[in-house]
Amino acid sequence: TMKNIEIIKADLENELLYLKGSIPGSKNSEVLVKGSVKNITSYGVFMDLGGVDGLVHITDLSWSRINHPNEIVELDQKLKVVILDFDEDKSRIQLGLKQLTKHPWEALGDDIKIGDVVKGKVVVIADYGAFIEITEGVEGLIHVSEMSWSTHLRSAQDFVNVGDKIEAKILTFDLEERKMSLGVKQLTPDPWTDITTKYPIDSKHTGIVRNFTNFGVFIELEEGIDGLIYISDLSWTK
Repeated sequence: TMKNIEIIKADLENELLYLKGSIPGSKNSEVLVKGSVKNITSYGVFMDLGGVDGLVHITDLSWSRINHPNEIVELDQKLKVVILDFDEDKSRIQLGLKQLTKHPWEALGDDIKIGDVVKGKVVVIADYGAFIEITEGVEGLIHVSEMSWSTHLRSAQDFVNVGDKIEAKILTFDLEERKMSLGVKQLTPDPWTDITTKYPIDSKHTGIVRNFTNFGVFIELEEGIDGLIYISDLSWTK
């Protein structure tokens, strides 16, 4: 009945408020409840807690990025979840599933350090770089400038696709901020390290015209190696 539902809601809310008040600085209540999945949508999972509805938003299902909640749960599945909060109108309870486990960054410890070569999967691509999932819920960013020794910046889509499995080197690592930057070009030698051996003075080479300026032309001899032909060295006669 409606009266029973109100009683259940009141009990849950009182327990939530009590625990929030008893744990200084706590954001989550850590009140655990059991329920069953009654509906799955693109943005979250609706659960029946025994007369009261709760919603697990898609971002609270898993520490990893997921495209749809049905990757994690199925209809009528019985689940234990954490009560996170109540909606403003108190008509629905906000629930979390991923909160039952520690944040993956907290489990890293000394397993990862700067200079390590790690394997991961491309999960998101933007023009400025690609996010790589190293382990579940732990991502690092490869900036487009760290994808190639070439000085001619392109879009990250020119180098990788979502779903690609790649290797990269850890360049920076901040456990507290949960941030990590990675590099792919660092897995190959800097082309300038043996420049005098590959391109001795007076040797002839073929390159690609990359840029015009009023003082000359920039030629790319290979990825990461550009040379400049001054305007005075273009022609004896013109």
